[in-house]
Amino acid sequence: MAPIHPKRRWSRRFALVGVLLTAFLVFAIPRLGEELPPPATDRQPSRVATVAIFGATGRVGEGMLTAALRDSAVTRIQVITRRSSPAIDRGVAGGKVQLIRHADFLDYAPLDSMLAETDVIFWAIGTSTLNVDSAEYTRIHIDFPLALLRRWVAVRGREAPLVFHYVSGAGASLDAWARWAREKARADRDLAAFAEGAGVTVISYRPAGVVPVEGNDGFNLRFRLTNAIFLPTKISIEANSVGEAMLEVTARGGVANGRILGHRELIRLAAGYRRVAVRDRCCS
Repeated sequence: MAPIHPKRRWSRRFALVGVLLTAFLVFAIPRLGEELPPPATDRQPSRVATVAIFGATGRVGEGMLTAALRDSAVTRIQVITRRSSPAIDRGVAGGKVQLIRHADFLDYAPLDSMLAETDVIFWAIGTSTLNVDSAEYTRIHIDFPLALLRRWVAVRGREAPLVFHYVSGAGASLDAWARWAREKARADRDLAAFAEGAGVTVISYRPAGVVPVEGNDGFNLRFRLTNAIFLPTKISIEANSVGEAMLEVTARGGVANGRILGHRELIRLAAGYRRVAVRDRCCS
């Protein structure tokens, strides 16, 4: 028998490692998503009747928009953005989305009329540290949402029960070596600190890997192959599931200011949301 060529031997070893790694991811890691959140004692879908979304053209933001469009309890979605997208255009055509074009995310005075009648805001504006310098990254992730909170409270008053859902990120920590992780943690802290006593509840969401909504330009073969491994094990979460978790948190109410929801909690909340949605469809 002819000896196996060294290169072929190594390729077989790599293939075996790949098979074993895949098996580990699928079978050895605890399967999340089968757990459900505790039963809600005061769940009121009317709390999500009107929502405002900032950042609906990004991966997570489009998922939030998709979830809100699918929710029959959401009757109006106000999308504040510099530019539109196919998903936003479909929402506008369907009559559920009100598109508000806005360019200066440090000056929200032009949005006063919208803010005066808004109780719930979903915030997903963000970018990678690879796209901007350090100062601009801080402006986008801390200064932009903090300026919005200040204007919102000024318009609505300190007694209004406002809820601000902020997309942070898994691994965010003030002691992290990565700048993005430190800045996200600073945003979580500073937004909650401002909201304390101001009539606002800030809730931070820290998803790990986020899969775009199918149909997004980025949903290509590379994503499909990656998702085949990561979605079954819940290492990643679908973008619309982040939106579903936000809708569930809003409907439940009673969340303390400064609450940080990790990846596993998002999956559980989204599962709870879908359970209620299925039950409502069956019983309506």
